[in-house]
This record gives sequence, C-alpha cells and structure tokens, in this order.
Amino acid sequence: MCLSCQDFHPKTTSLVAVSTEQTAWVLSLSCPDRPGIVHAVSGLLAEHGGNITESQQFGDPDTGLFFMRVEVLAPTPRIQLETAVSL
Repeated sequence: MCLSCQDFHPKTTSLVAVSTEQTAWVLSLSCPDRPGIVHAVSGLLAEHGGNITESQQFGDPDTGLFFMRVEVLAPTPRIQLETAVSL
C-alpha cells in the first residue's frame, strides 16, 4: 500500500471552533481494490479521534487499484496515524 499523511493548511479559514489540540491532515493512499476499504479507513480514523471533513476515492478497473484522499481533523500525531493506517 502506498500511503502519505501530511499537514494540511487550507487557504480559507473555518468558522467552526476546533480545539487547538487537533491538527488537520491529508491522508492519501492507494492499494489493491477490494470491498471494505472506505469502511476500514474511516473506522480507523474514528478510533483515533479523527473527524473526516472531506473525502475522495475511486477504483481504477484497468489496474485494479483503489485510490483515496481524506482530509481529517485529529488529535493524533502524524506518526501514530501513519502506523495505524499501514497495519
């Protein structure tokens, strides 16, 4: 699985009050396509206190790969999210 998790700095400000302990992350991944990927990723992010604010995903029938990009607010440190998602 190819995975990257990076700080996300939106160009506009939000009117929603967010705890200063939360960080905005962008999680990008690709892996062989199969049922349950979105469920597994969203469940894992929820287990780590994450709130998905935006998500895009698609499966490529020509390669059999699945691609996902998720914007998430989470109190979890980057390395902890990367470790959890890569398991």
